[in-house]
Order: sequence, then structure tokens, then C-alpha cells
Amino acid sequence: IFRLNEEQMKSLVGCGAGAGLAAVFNAPIGGALFAMEVVLGSLDMQSFSPIIIASVFGTFISRSIIGNKPIFVIPTFSMKSPIELVFYVLLGLFAGFVGVFFVRLFYRTEEFFDHKKFPIKSKIWKPAVGGLIVGIIGIYFPEVFGYTYQGVDASLYSRDSFLLLSA
Repeated sequence: IFRLNEEQMKSLVGCGAGAGLAAVFNAPIGGALFAMEVVLGSLDMQSFSPIIIASVFGTFISRSIIGNKPIFVIPTFSMKSPIELVFYVLLGLFAGFVGVFFVRLFYRTEEFFDHKKFPIKSKIWKPAVGGLIVGIIGIYFPEVFGYTYQGVDASLYSRDSFLLLSA
């Protein structure tokens, strides 16, 4: 209808994603940076201003409707002993290795599907196989189907944390 070119369409998608994330998490800068880095794939200065403006407006509208209260009530944690710092360092190192493993697995999976030939020449088979895999995972871990406040709350209060993170 608006006869937008591909670059303008990408910018509008980034604006929508940034505004939505900013509104949900009450974090305009976080929503904007996530949209630019993950959705658009680059920190393009041409899209920067519209995405920042959309994220600020998304947060403003969200706050005017639901108020300026936090979405999640985060439990208070306190350190009982300085020895806990050793475990935090070990946890940080472990998380770093898991992060590297995840990124490598992600790229290897992408390369596998880029080189995989399906018997019928159609662009629908690769997304269909991906959807089937996510559907099978979703049977056991319904949290993969989308963002839920219950899933985040469960992880904040250490209920099913490992299961949620592994999904």
C-alpha cells in the first residue's frame, strides 16, 4: 500500500520490534538495541533514530496504560558468605563456555540447513522441518512457543530453572 523499498520495510520492522520489546520490558534503550542488533542484524545509523523514537513511544504508551511499576517482582538475594563469590566465578565461566557452545551449535545448524537438499524443490520444506522440530520440543517445554510471564517468574524464583533454560 505504501510502496516501501526493502530498506524502509526493515526499518519499520525494527521499529515495531523495538517498541514492542520496550513496552513489554519497560526498557526503551534495551528494546531499541535488541531490535537493531538481533532483528536488523546491524547497528545501522539510518535506522537508529526511528527505532529509538518508536521504543520510547512504546514504553510511554505501556507506562501510561499499566503504570510505572515493574512487570516482574524480583526476589531479594543476599550473600551469606564470601565463599559464594568462588561459585559465582565458576558459574560465570561455565555460562561463558555454554554460550560459546550454543553459538557454534547455532551456526552449524544454520550451515547444515543451508547445504541440505530436499527432494522437492520448494522453499517451504526447510521452515516446515524447523517448525516440526520446535513443535516436538514444545510438547515437552511449552515455554518455547512464546514469552510468558509465568515462565519468567518460574525462573526468577528458581522453580524449574534448569528445565526452562535448557528449552
